[in-house]
Amino acid sequence: MRVMGNPVWCRDARWQTMASRVAHKAELDQHISAWTAARTPRLVAKILQDAGVPAGIVATAEDLYYDPHLRARGMIVAVDHPAEGRIEHAGVNVHLHATPGRADLPTPTKGQHNDYVFNEILRLDVAERSRLEMAGVLR
Repeated sequence: MRVMGNPVWCRDARWQTMASRVAHKAELDQHISAWTAARTPRLVAKILQDAGVPAGIVATAEDLYYDPHLRARGMIVAVDHPAEGRIEHAGVNVHLHATPGRADLPTPTKGQHNDYVFNEILRLDVAERSRLEMAGVLR
């Protein structure tokens, strides 16, 4: 009520108890919506936070991508991609001490790891790999 400037409607008895606010939720939502509609989501969050109310915006993927706090914490990282140049993508969102993880490598190009996978992991012999390539199974 205080951050909204103590509007007259706030003095109504319907808003004095939790049970009454819940019983008249739709009308209360209309009052609060009217106040928030005149402000940006970030401004509403800041006003509420400054008053000690835990609040934040409902963020879109674009909001998260451009958020300076998330960028400062490594949620978006820039890497050099061999085909695309400098690109940004999601970083590691959990930072563990023993196994910190990393997101500083670009996504592989098509077929970049074929030799490793087919030869080292699957241990395909040359004839079998050639047969699969000729059949269009491997590219």
